This record gives sequence, C-alpha cells and structure tokens, in this order.
Amino acid sequence: MAREITDDIKLFVQDQLPSFYKEEGQMFGAFIDAYYEYLEQNGQSLQLSRELMPGVIDVDYTSAQFLEHFKLNFLNGFPGEFKAGTERTIKSILDFYNLKGSPKAVELMFQVLYAEAASVSYPIDNVMRPSNANYHRPKYIEVYAPSLTKLIGLDGQEIVGGTTGAKAFVESVVTKLINNVKVHVIYLSNVRGEFTRGEILAKSADGIQDDMPSIRGSLSAVDVTLGGKDFTVGDIFNVTADNGKQGKVRVAKTDNATGLIEFKFSNGGFGFTQNTSFTTIDVNDQNLKVINKLNEATTYANTTHPTAFDWHEKKIDSAEFLRWETVEQHVEQVGYTSSAALGTYLEQAISANADATPLVQGRTSSATGNTVVANGYVVSTTINGANATLKIAPTHGSFGDARSLTMAYGGAGGNTHQFEIGEAIHEESTVALTYLSKVGSFSADDVVKGTVSGANGVVVTDSAGVLTVNGSFGAWDTDDEVFLITNNQVKANVTTISISTAGATSTLTAKTSNTVIIVGDVVGLYNNGKKLHGVRSHAIAALTADPVNSGAADIYFFNANSQVNSASQGSINQYSNLTIQATVIGSNTGQVGFRNTKYSNGTAAQFVNKPAAHIVGLTSNTFANVAEVGTGGGASYEIGSLENTESITIYTDFIGANNVANVAYLDCVIDGGNSGVGFLDTVTIAASGTGYTNGQIMTFDLGGPAGGRPNVNATANVTTDASGNVVSISVVTIGSGFYSNSTANLSNMAGGSNLSVTGNFDYGYGFPKSSHGDYETVLDSVLTRYQGEIGTIASLAKINPGNNYNFDPFTAVFTKGVAGYDRRDIVVNIENKQGEFTLGENVNQTVTLQGQRLTMSGNTAAFENSEAVKQLLATNSVSSTFAVGDIYDHGATTLDIENPRKRTQYSNGFFTVDTSNGIPFTASSNTILSTVTAQTATISAVTTKTQTGTAKGQVYSQTATEVRLRRLSFSVGFNDAPGSYIFGASSGANGDIVENGIYQDEGTRPIGDNAVVTANTLAANGIVSQLEVIDSGFGYNHGAELTLESTGNSNIVVSGTANVHFTGVGEGRWKDQESFLNTQYLHDNDYYQTHSYLVESGLSLDKYKDILSKVAHVAGTRMFGRVVSERLANNALTFSNATITIL
Repeated sequence: MAREITDDIKLFVQDQLPSFYKEEGQMFGAFIDAYYEYLEQNGQSLQLSRELMPGVIDVDYTSAQFLEHFKLNFLNGFPGEFKAGTERTIKSILDFYNLKGSPKAVELMFQVLYAEAASVSYPIDNVMRPSNANYHRPKYIEVYAPSLTKLIGLDGQEIVGGTTGAKAFVESVVTKLINNVKVHVIYLSNVRGEFTRGEILAKSADGIQDDMPSIRGSLSAVDVTLGGKDFTVGDIFNVTADNGKQGKVRVAKTDNATGLIEFKFSNGGFGFTQNTSFTTIDVNDQNLKVINKLNEATTYANTTHPTAFDWHEKKIDSAEFLRWETVEQHVEQVGYTSSAALGTYLEQAISANADATPLVQGRTSSATGNTVVANGYVVSTTINGANATLKIAPTHGSFGDARSLTMAYGGAGGNTHQFEIGEAIHEESTVALTYLSKVGSFSADDVVKGTVSGANGVVVTDSAGVLTVNGSFGAWDTDDEVFLITNNQVKANVTTISISTAGATSTLTAKTSNTVIIVGDVVGLYNNGKKLHGVRSHAIAALTADPVNSGAADIYFFNANSQVNSASQGSINQYSNLTIQATVIGSNTGQVGFRNTKYSNGTAAQFVNKPAAHIVGLTSNTFANVAEVGTGGGASYEIGSLENTESITIYTDFIGANNVANVAYLDCVIDGGNSGVGFLDTVTIAASGTGYTNGQIMTFDLGGPAGGRPNVNATANVTTDASGNVVSISVVTIGSGFYSNSTANLSNMAGGSNLSVTGNFDYGYGFPKSSHGDYETVLDSVLTRYQGEIGTIASLAKINPGNNYNFDPFTAVFTKGVAGYDRRDIVVNIENKQGEFTLGENVNQTVTLQGQRLTMSGNTAAFENSEAVKQLLATNSVSSTFAVGDIYDHGATTLDIENPRKRTQYSNGFFTVDTSNGIPFTASSNTILSTVTAQTATISAVTTKTQTGTAKGQVYSQTATEVRLRRLSFSVGFNDAPGSYIFGASSGANGDIVENGIYQDEGTRPIGDNAVVTANTLAANGIVSQLEVIDSGFGYNHGAELTLESTGNSNIVVSGTANVHFTGVGEGRWKDQESFLNTQYLHDNDYYQTHSYLVESGLSLDKYKDILSKVAHVAGTRMFGRVVSERLANNALTFSNATITIL
C-alpha cells in the first residue's frame, strides 16, 4: 500500500538539488520552489492527487468502481452479496484464507455469506477401530489387619511388599462383608511388581512393618478338577464357594473325553426338598462288579430281618445287598521280616498267575504254643528281600488280633481317669500349621486349640509362619483360628495343614492291668514314648514300651498241597486293620454302588480289586466276590425345581442315634445321667467355713467319662461376710461333659478352712437343638423341627458329569426325615368303577379334619403357628390329663388347633394318648401353655373348627377292582371310611373305596426315597481344561473347593480348586466405546472414510455446495451436508380450573 503524503513538497526541494545550484543557480532553485508551491495550492494537480489516494485504497471510502476491483482480486469465487457486508468481508478475508482447509474456514464462510451457524465433523471419528477402546481393570489386595488404624493410614500412600518389593499407590481402603466375614480391601494404582500372599506391607516412606496389614491373597487362578461338558472357549462362569463371592472365570481351553455321566430322572418321586442338609444326593464314590453272590437266606424262603433303617422289614428270597445297609470288606496289612523264602514263594505264585492270591497262615509265637490264629489270601505284596508288606483278606481269624500297650496314665485326671473298654484310642500326631498372621506370640509347650475343629496340641516351635504342634489330637481344619488355651487373645489363622507324623488308632478290647491294655483294629504303628488319648473318656496316657503283638507273631506260606511250609516263617512286625466299610445306595444283579467308602479311622478308602477279598452286607448277610472296581468320580447334581409341593412341619431326631456327646440316646437313663452333657446348676453350702476371701473361685473338675475330667470344668465364686464365712455361692462357668456329680476342688481358695459344699448337677439327653433338655422338658423344645416345602423333583440343576467312569454309577436322592415315616405308595380297592383311569393322571380326595378354635386372652405376646399347646383338664395323685394340640393359625384373640388329643401322664412316667375325642380343650380357668413361645392364656370360649385337606396321588397301575397311586401328599392320607370315593382329574373315571380297602404297596419305596434318577456313562466334547480369572472377587480361601456355574443356559457345572496368591483384579469396564459395534460404524469408502467431512447447518447442501467447493473445500475430500434445525419453544404453561388425568 502506498504511503500517504502529508508534508509540502516545496519544503524538501532545496535538499534534492545539487550543491552547485545553491551557488550558481539560485534563481533556478527559487523557481522550483515556486512551482511546487503552486501545484500544492487548492485546485491544482498535486493537491487533487493527495485527496484521491485514501479514497482509492480504503474499502470503506473507495468508489464503486474500485470496490469491484477489490472483490475480483480478494474475493474471487464468492457470490456478489455478503450478509456481513462487502467492505467488512474484504478486510477480514485474510483470516479466512489463513484458516482455509479447517472447520473454522467453513464456519466463517457461513457467517459471512448466510449469517448462519455451521459446524464441521468427520465421519471417520465414528468408524470402529478394533482394539482401540480404553479398558480399565481395577487392581486390589485383600489383607488381614492387626491394626485398623494402620490399615486406614495407608490411604493415599505408596506401599511396598516386604517380601517381593512390589510397589503401588493406595487409592482407597474399604471393608466388605463377605459371607458374614469382614474382608479388608486395598484398591491400587500404578502397580509395579506382584504382591503375594503372606507378605507384610509397609509404607514406602518408612518401611516399618510393625502391626501392618499382611496380604491374604486374592483368587489368581482356578485348577480344574472336573471340567463338565459342552462348553466353548470364552464361556463365563460365576465362582461359588463356602467362603468368597463375586469371582468370575472364563474358559481358556477345552478338551474331549470319555467316561462322563449323563443324569436323567424317570420318576420324580415325592418328599424331596432343595435344602441340601435335609435331602441328600449321592452318586456312588465306589462301584463294584461282583460275582458269586450268596446269602444264608437263599436256603430258605421268606426269611424276615431288619434293614439298615428301622421303618420297615424286608423278606429276602435271594442274595441281594440292601439299599442303605453297610457293606464291609475285611482286609489287613501285615509287615514281616527275616524270611526271604516267604517272599520267594509269594513271587513264584504270582508270576505263574498275575491274578493269583496265595494263601498264608498266622500263628502265635513258639513261646505261646505256635497256635494257628488266622488264615488269609494275599491280595497285594510289596517285597524287599527278606522283608515285605502284605495286604491279606482273612478267611479265618486276624493276623493282628491284638496289640499289648504298656503305658502310664498322665495329664488331667491322673490314675483316677482311665480308658474305657470299647472306646477308640488315638496316638498323638505331629502337625505343621501354616498361618498368615497372628496376634501375640506362641512359645514351646504352650497348649493350643482350633476354634472350628476343636483339635488341640502342644507347641514345639513357632517359626516363619509355621506352628509345629505335637501331642496333637483331633483333625485340624483350614478354617481354624488356633488360639492359646490360657489366653484366647493369642491366636493365628490357619491356612494349610501338614501332618508330619500320623498317630496310630485302635479300639480298646481289654485291660490286663492298670498299666497294660489290649487293643485291636489297629491302623498305623504305635511308638514308645508317644501319648495316647481316649476319644470318649478323654483320658491321657503315654506309652512306656514298644507295643507287643499278642495275636499272630509269625506268618507262613501255604504250598500247593495246602500245607504250611515251615521254611517260609516270617516274623510279623507290623499290622494295620484296613477293613473298608461303605453304605449301599443301589445295586443290581452284577453291580453294587456305595457312598461314604472309608477305613475304620474315617479316611477315604478304595475297595481291593481281588475276588478273594470278598464283601459282606452287615444287615443282609449277603456275600460276594469283587470282580472289578469301577473308576471315575466327581459326578454330582442338585434338585433344580419341585412340583406338587406341600408345606410340612416334622421332627428329625431319631431315638436310635447318638447325642451331641456321641452317647447313644438308648444308653441314657431317664434323668439324663451318663449322657455326657451334664452341667453345674447350683452349689449348696453344707458348712460355711471361715477365713475365706470374697470372690475366691472353686472348681468342679471331675465327673467326666469314667470319673475323669469333663470337657470343660465348672467354676463358682463365693461371697463372704466380714468374718470370712461363705454366705452364698454363684456359678460362674456351668462346664460341660459331666457324666456324674463332681466334688468341689477348693485348692485355689487359700486362707480359709472347713468349707463344705455340694455341687448340684443337671443332666440333659443331648439332643442337638437343646442338649440340656431332660425328662422335665417339653419334647417340642428339645427336638429339631423341620418346616419347609417338600415335593416331586421336576428338574435337575448344577450337573457335574465327573470324569473317567468306566461303567454306569448308581445315584440316590434321600430325605431321611421323610422316609423314616415309611409312607409308601398306596393300593386303593374300589367297587362300582366307572370308566378307566389314565396312567399318570392325578387323583385327589378332600378329607375333613376335626379341630377346635380357642377364644383366649391374657397372653403377653403372639403364639406361633406349628407350636403345640396344652391345657390341664384333670389331676390327682396318680395321673394328670391334658388337652394337647398344634396351632395351625392364630389371631390376636383366637387359636385354631389341629390334631387335638388327650394325653394322660402317670406318676410312674408312663403316658397314654387318646385321639378319639376331637374336642378336648375346654373353656375354664385352666390356662393353656405353648411349647415354643412359652405363652399362657385363658380360654373363654371353644368352638369346633374343621379344616379340609387334600390327599393327592398319581395313577401308576389299575385293575377292575384296584387302583395303585403314587403318594403325592405327606400330611393328609386317603380316607377309606364308608362313602369315600376317588375321581380321576383328567379321565373322569371314579369308583367307591371299599371300607378298610386302602393299604401300602410294600413293593415300593417310601416317599423321600422313591425318586428314580439314572446315570449313564458317555463320551463328551467341550470339557473345560483351563480357565482364566477375569474377576478375583473377594474372600476366597487358598485350596478351597469351587463350583463354577455357567452364566449361560447350561445346568452343567465345573469343579475346581482355588489358587489364592497374588493381586486381585476386577472385571473392569470400558472408559470409551471406540471399538463398540453398537455405537460405531464400519468403513464404507464413501461416507465413513478418512477423506470425508460433514457440514451441519440450517441450510440444505444444494444451497452452498458450489460456493463451498470453490472457496473452502479441500481437494481430495468428499463433502456431505446435513440440515440441523434449532428452534426455541416457549414452554410456559398456564392452567385455569383444569383437571389433568394421567393414564
């Protein structure tokens, strides 16, 4: 742009002339000055040119001709009209050109040309980019916290692992309640390294570990034990366990295999629940193919004998094993020395026939007459020169009939507390208990105990997180918190258990003297110096000599002529009873399936696969040889759903069982004595003595089994007067495990004398619900009641097909509490039959039940349904008569009673029950008493209250005169009173029931034991072999058994064990959705591509496409347009006397 000239030119003329004009041409200089002065006058050319320059170059003042010139030069391609004005547009156009190729240029163009807002976006931003989304997975560690203050103090700090050196920043600290257990969780960021289970944390700033949290570990991996079937890689499972929740895993690998089980049910039976503690489901843990079955009962028909349960008897016409009976395989393990010849004979016999079972004989020592005490077949050998270990199936006697143990009583009770005949004698074990954290410290010789298992022992060492305990009795549990007996605040949490030395077990058969006992059924080897423990008596002793075999001392080989080869004599140095017992859950002509297959010490066992090792049913007395032992395991299922449901209330205690102290109820006397659940009730003062101090403690520490120590001593403290005389005694600890009264131990009450007291003990029967309940207690308050629904199995769930089965297993669904009532399918004799019943159709009968409604008052709280009530009707010196009934409904002032009856209680303990009077309760001053809530009330009025029940059945067979029905109701049975009839729900067939014409079909199983579920062996694909953890969840224990339930539609489950080691990870979330198909688009080389853009404005594309292409469009790109309309609506509403109805 030309510079604007403002000064007069004449002022500068002289400076422009050469110097010689100043000397010789002064007139010329003056002329030039005058000339320019003239041109600069108004109206002259120079003055006019000065005024023309600003008007030409400034668009605000230029002429129209020059403005068109500017537009051609600076706005080429733009239309003639500009909403922002031509002059303003020209002046701002440089900004547009600087922005050209950017969204801002388009926006500026729309403002200038159309006064419209516009925006530019790129479709490529909405095109899916694989693996481009940002996924965040939370990381955390689960910890034990000795100090909550120090745990909370880690929030916002950097932490370091004391073992691994791993570091992380703590984002937050939270406490979660997982299965009623508090779990402390530390959420982390910027994790460097891997934290591991057991290490102690510290702040990076100081490294101090005192009372700092220790890592318990999170679910890091799952080891598959049973892989299910029909799964694919990527399937998701929820991880369930007794402890822990919210874990998730994903299938990483699958395999194909044979030997899996498919479960199907052909009859859902009745009397089952989804409560796994009430209805049990078994798939055999052992399955035998058997041959040569025989039974003494096969020699005579119709022999009657009881089965394994008391509710019915069964006639045996052939050799069969009975469902639920115990079967035994008698096997003994014998070790011998000093007979290379015996080993040679055995090896020769076996080499000639691999299935051979050579015969051997056991004799007493020559010093005791070399008497034959046992014969048996060798079913397994481990031979090492002159020494060997043999497994023998005895045909006569026992190779280890007895061990003579010399010992000295010690510990609590001393010589007054001795072993009992028939009780189990356990030798101490040495156990290593690994723990993660502890409170306080343990020292050598400390006595410790487990909170869950009750196991106990004596501390040997406490080092590096391992507590070594000897003198250990009982089976420790990984859920145990081991604590110091003398101070339960000193404790440690057990995570793993390792038995260094397992103690022997046996049964006491005789006592030779106070220091010598005879034991049989020995499992393991007793060792001199080890402690012994009586399981029932709780007596303690120590072995003072090596055990002596008082049974078979020597073993000999039988030759081919069934003669003993004297040269084969070996000296027996070891014996164990390896007899196996199991419960039959199913059988057929050639197979038997079992549950709970165990040795006598309770450990899992496997039957010996030799025909010579026969099995025998302890109830049926059926014998059979073992032809083959089945393989496979792990198959299981649960009840998925029920139909034909009914609500019931029943008692589940059986008088033939043992009580909480493992004493048979039938061994207890009427007053509860010898039940093992005695306790100190009160203390009576016979002589108050003198010199005692207020608050002193006396102990009652005898009266346990065989007069020895109880489980827990009872204690009481004294209150004295100023002279030290005892004026009262208060029980502090009632104790437990008393079999008889105990005298008071006053040894801790120093300073006093002549005090004489009597402990008053109370004894209960030991029922699980209330162990202290006795003959004075209402039975309803001590017996365990089950309230819930039972029904027919409609579907199966959580099916685990197991693996490696070589033939079909047996399975059983069993509700013992229902089956014990022996309610079977029924036979209904009918007459006047009309039509034919349809097999499988339901048959119902409405039954009227007599009852009473009691109008009452005076109760202070509400009664409960299903509890019993009683009212005294009459009493005298011989008996008392009560009205008794069960509440099935109640209101504020009424009770509806069912099962009304009269009960007469005689003073000698006998009683009678009369159900013939359906209205025994009366309106009188005699109050009623409830058995559960212990409420009392006065009856002001009594009315008859009947209720109707429905007996239900399902037709499975019929003839012209009888219909057989599967029982589908528990509480209400079919009535065969005169006038009764049955009616088919779908067929319409009917018939009159013959009076007294209903009886049970004894060929069927009782409800609760009549479901028919079959298990078939098959091949399968998609067996899970490897998993990856996608969410560690919280609270899982290392080594815990896990059940993995599919999040899909499969009812098959997978089993595994938990590896709890490292930092936990959450399932995570996507922070954006760049790779999500539901929000992004696929590249189409048109709209969705890298070289396209979208203009959004209030104008359609055809209005601006050409102009935009000329002035702002970038070559090589593709333009799209979209109309966006923005309007402002007035949302103000005014209502006047209006009614609005919202539908």
